[in-house]
Amino acid sequence: MKTVEVLNPYDGKKVGEVPVQDRAEVQKRLDQAAAVFADRSRWLNVPQRIEILEKFQKLLEANQEKIIQQSLAEGGKPLVDTKVEMARAINGVRVAIEAIPHLHGREIPMRLNAASMHRMAYTYREPGGLVTAISAFNHPINLIIHQVIPAVAFSFIGSGRVGWALRSKLAAGANCALEHGGVAPVILEADANLDDALPLLVKAGFYHAGQVCVSVQRVYAHRSIAEGLAQKIADKAAKLVVGDPADPKTEIGPLISHTENDRVAAWVDEAVKKGAKLLCGGKKISASCYAPTVLWNPPEDAKVSCDEVFGPVVCVYSYDKPEEAMKRANALPVCFQAAVFTRDIDRAFYYVRNLQATAVMVNDHTAFRVDWMPFGGRMQSGLGMGGIPRSMEDMTAEKMFVIRTSA
Repeated sequence: MKTVEVLNPYDGKKVGEVPVQDRAEVQKRLDQAAAVFADRSRWLNVPQRIEILEKFQKLLEANQEKIIQQSLAEGGKPLVDTKVEMARAINGVRVAIEAIPHLHGREIPMRLNAASMHRMAYTYREPGGLVTAISAFNHPINLIIHQVIPAVAFSFIGSGRVGWALRSKLAAGANCALEHGGVAPVILEADANLDDALPLLVKAGFYHAGQVCVSVQRVYAHRSIAEGLAQKIADKAAKLVVGDPADPKTEIGPLISHTENDRVAAWVDEAVKKGAKLLCGGKKISASCYAPTVLWNPPEDAKVSCDEVFGPVVCVYSYDKPEEAMKRANALPVCFQAAVFTRDIDRAFYYVRNLQATAVMVNDHTAFRVDWMPFGGRMQSGLGMGGIPRSMEDMTAEKMFVIRTSA
């Protein structure tokens, strides 16, 4: 069987090898799984499912140090952040276990007219079908929990270009969940608490070197605070420790590949040539690491303004009126998480109602997430909502039965 080498994105050293199956072998595995699903006598009951998940949670807890080191070596996320991801993954299994009793059916009203007299109707949920999942590199531990534990029937996390292409090849009727990027916008009003907002913006903009689908990327700040805010973000970004993700002091690790590092560098260079002011960073530190970068007022047609950077780059723009900020934040064909910072509750709800987003964070960063909340994008940002309980609903099908009675 063919294998592919897995290389550490920081130093390029070989981490290991994984087998690569050809089309025939994949089809064989799919056929085997389909045969098991077709035999309803082999379906697991609820106690069996809970028992498996509880055992899996214990295995995660017992092997977490090994998993942390392997994930760090393969993906390059700094040690401190990988430990947080590990803890979240363990908790995610518990969330799934606790959600199982809430995965139930409902009564459908009958006896409302002559046609529905003498009838009762109820629904229950059953497995939806064979499950396939394609995951991403940026949260390797936790994404497996989100995709395999709830088992969303065909699930994909990655770029829009690949995701929509995969969807076009699905069989008719196949359920599909897609999660792409969002070029996340943040709006700060003149009354925003900058002392509170600043560390949140820096963390969410540069966490995992910006390789997060809801990383802070576009920051629209009122003209009265914009330039000062941009400089403060740059000052903090310039002090972030970039380097070996295995070093406990490292805050920003490598891009996933040298090619991605080159791409981010090219996008920043393009923005500067088109008129953006470089406040910090703007250079490759090594073949694998890029310096945390803050750009002031890059033009709207620069790639950093209209595409997902997926790198350690934050762009800050100034605006005069809320309507202008809203229009610019909503200018792209993406719809994922957004944020607004303001002390005015009416202004906050103005943005909540009007921002093109599946979730709007008020006085918080765009990357906030807990595993039981709905999470996902619309438009070019994806299809369907994730979050463990929502995913469990998506991977099951609602079946109704109607009983005709004599009375």
